[in-house]
Amino acid sequence: VFGVHALMVDDIGPKLPLSILDVTSPSALVETSPSNLQAWFFLHEPEADPSRFGRFTSRFWRGYTNRDPGMDGAARYGRLPIGSNLKADYGEPFRQRIHCWNLATTYSLDDLADEIIQRSERSIRAAIARVPPGIYRAEGRIEQIQGRADVNIQCALEVAGDEIHVDLTGSSPQVDWGGNV
Repeated sequence: VFGVHALMVDDIGPKLPLSILDVTSPSALVETSPSNLQAWFFLHEPEADPSRFGRFTSRFWRGYTNRDPGMDGAARYGRLPIGSNLKADYGEPFRQRIHCWNLATTYSLDDLADEIIQRSERSIRAAIARVPPGIYRAEGRIEQIQGRADVNIQCALEVAGDEIHVDLTGSSPQVDWGGNV
């Protein structure tokens, strides 16, 4: 019987920024080699659907971290919080260290997805807020194949605080075919 009990995020420090931990507090955080952390997010209930878990992790790694293709999928190698990393790179064995241990902190995949979405929205809104307020205009024409009318786009972006309003007044009507923009 398949059941996933935790999501582990590896290589925090050398490959992923520490800010990835801003998503939510991990159930456990283990330093597995010098300045290299593994964050563990324990699940309330084991996830019994391998396809659902695989889709979640694939989207998480591609959409959120976009760093290491080896992180994709459900199979992960994690280190126990007690022990030593014997890789020759460190000279002496590196004794793993526990940075946090909150076994009562558990999540569902939906909880983790909601946290990622909320963090993404905060990040985007903060970036928008750094843009000087005002209206920014652009226009262009997308040439079509013979027999189809060119598509004109007129766009006015109004930046106010952490929001953007898009006005396409004056653009061609919607078309019933796809096109590359």
